[in-house]
Amino acid sequence: MEINIWYYLIILEKLNIPLGVITKILTVHLVKPPIYNNSHYAIVLRNPIKRAISAFNWRFKLVVTDQIQKNRFQNEYSILAKYENLNNLAERLYIGNELDKKVANDFQKIHHLKENISFYLMPLLDKINKDQIFAVFVCENLNEDIREILGVDNKSNVHKNDDPIPEYKKTLSDSGYKNLKRYLSYDYNCIKKAFELKNIKLSSYNKLII
Repeated sequence: MEINIWYYLIILEKLNIPLGVITKILTVHLVKPPIYNNSHYAIVLRNPIKRAISAFNWRFKLVVTDQIQKNRFQNEYSILAKYENLNNLAERLYIGNELDKKVANDFQKIHHLKENISFYLMPLLDKINKDQIFAVFVCENLNEDIREILGVDNKSNVHKNDDPIPEYKKTLSDSGYKNLKRYLSYDYNCIKKAFELKNIKLSSYNKLII
C-alpha cells in the first residue's frame, strides 16, 4: 500500500503559539508560497528520493496506465512511457560527470517532479526567521509528529493509492540512486536548512537525508 504524500506547506496567520487563535490557514501546493513577515509556517517534508519515486509512479498511473490525464501536460505522456520507471530516468541523468541536459529537461516536464522540495522552500527559508516556523512534519514519522506537535491522533490516510506498485518501480540501482541524490541536491540543502532552523529530531532528519 503506497501513501502518496509529496509536499504541502501550511501558513498560519496570527498564530499565538501554542494555543492561541488561528485567524487564517492557507495550504500551499503546486505554487510558490507567499513570504509573509507576520505569519507562521508548518512544513511537511518527505525524503526527496522516496518522494520522487512516489511522484513518478503516481503520474505514470494517471497519465500512462489509466490515461486519465494523458493530455493534461504537453509531452508528459511520451516522457513517462519512454522511461517507464524512475530508475531508468535517474540512470541517464549524468554522462560521466556531466548532467545530460536533455534528460534533465525530461525530468522537469513530469508533474510533481518539477515541483520538488526546493521549489517550495527556496527562497522561503532564507527570507523568514526561525520563530516563524511553527512545526516541521516528516512524512516518514507523520502520525508520530502529529501526535507530539498537535496532541491529536491522526486516523485518516491521505492520498492513499490502493493499486499495488511493482517492486521494480519503487527501487533504484546504485547509479540511479547516486545520480538522483546528486540531482536533488537543492532539496537536501533545504532539509538541512529546515533542520538548522527548527531542530528536527535527529532520527527524523536521518530518514530525510538517506
